[in-house]
Amino acid sequence: QEYTRIVFFQIVLMALFPVLVYLLARKLTNRLAGLLAALLIILREANSIAGAGVITSSHVKSLMVDLPGALGVALLLLLLARWLENPRHRLLDLLLAGGAWGTLVLLRQEFVGLALTILLALLVAYWKLPRWMLKGGLVFALGALLVLSPWLYRNTRMVGLSLEDIVRFQFGFLRWRYSANTASATEFEAFVRSQP
Repeated sequence: QEYTRIVFFQIVLMALFPVLVYLLARKLTNRLAGLLAALLIILREANSIAGAGVITSSHVKSLMVDLPGALGVALLLLLLARWLENPRHRLLDLLLAGGAWGTLVLLRQEFVGLALTILLALLVAYWKLPRWMLKGGLVFALGALLVLSPWLYRNTRMVGLSLEDIVRFQFGFLRWRYSANTASATEFEAFVRSQP
């Protein structure tokens, strides 16, 4: 639990971010675009660290989920781009993309919304072959479940609530938070329990 050691490992991990951006841009366009994109990521990080004392920003030395999330999105997009090159034969990339998406969902639940983009990629890749679309969707879902299921099982056992209860609680919190209600935590608990 030492901050300096954790930050060191985070910096080592985040050093992969410009590399993934380079690989993604190179795959989509050319090497020069990849080099420019990676350079812009590096300069952004340097500026974020340099300006940290003046403005509040997320950078590699702060323990926030923004940059690991960006790293995960870059990995997910790279895997999807590799898979889209040859959708029938690169199902391992789709399985790994499902695992990357599951990891992103564990980082921040808002990444669930990326599933719509992935569904669109499945439609583009297999629009003439519905059977392959189903197979691709199942491969992606398997990758996501391999990552998500142990955590969901463990959290469900530790909290004592089912997954449905947890989801209902979260939606109830959002409904309560953005309503005109400024009640206390006890009233919030009563509000969530009253929701269908």
